Amino acid sequence: MLGLINTRPAGRNAAITQFLNTDKVPVINWPLLAITPLAINALSKPQLANHSTLVVVTSPAAAEYGLAAAQQLAINVSTVQWLCVGSATASVISNAGYPARTAPTANSEGVMAALIQATPAEVWLWRGLGGRELISDAVRAHPALAVCDWRLYARSLPSDCAQQCQQLGIAAKVHSHAVLISSVQTWQHFIGQLGDLAYQFNLVVLGARVRHTIAQASPYPLNMVEVVNLQPSTVASALKLLPVPQGTDTANPTKAGKQY
Repeated sequence: MLGLINTRPAGRNAAITQFLNTDKVPVINWPLLAITPLAINALSKPQLANHSTLVVVTSPAAAEYGLAAAQQLAINVSTVQWLCVGSATASVISNAGYPARTAPTANSEGVMAALIQATPAEVWLWRGLGGRELISDAVRAHPALAVCDWRLYARSLPSDCAQQCQQLGIAAKVHSHAVLISSVQTWQHFIGQLGDLAYQFNLVVLGARVRHTIAQASPYPLNMVEVVNLQPSTVASALKLLPVPQGTDTANPTKAGKQY
């Protein structure tokens, strides 16, 4: 079984790493995204009319920063409905004392499926800058919906990423470790650090949209397993589908399970 290069942001990677370490799977924590909160003074206020506002919370960071911003702006969130991307996001909301519902799958497509069944008058979107554009575009295109769009944080390349790449010996792990890719931005940062070598790694990719975008832009065939969420057990199961490369030819690896 391959090890994992866990590229989740610092502070967001512990659950996967601890779970895999318990199973004696080697994990290298190499964050490819850094999360920075944005100023709240430019945020617009939602209408909050007639208990019909649905807050769509796209990540644990969005949940934490959104709750803090609402408190600072004296916005009462006790009457809203909640729709969260993933159980980790829902946990932040429920731990704050609010009933949180999760989308059927922990991605933009899951949110869109849930929104089709819901009938809110207003969608209050909590997300990162440049993130979840599919959701934002879809709700803005709906003529009957009021939209309050909160972009609460920015994602960037960690300042020490290149240094960590060298110190951790990432390039030498192409035969022994798969790479967790949770967004297109993560993949772009990975290529930026490793160049063409990046295409030779086995990949565990979150969601069909990210997988499709990466595959379409790649000049080489890629060896990927798609996961629908970032639950540690899901990531562990995906690693078992990836073959441990034999020999040194990883440019055209064979694959167990789904091929992309």
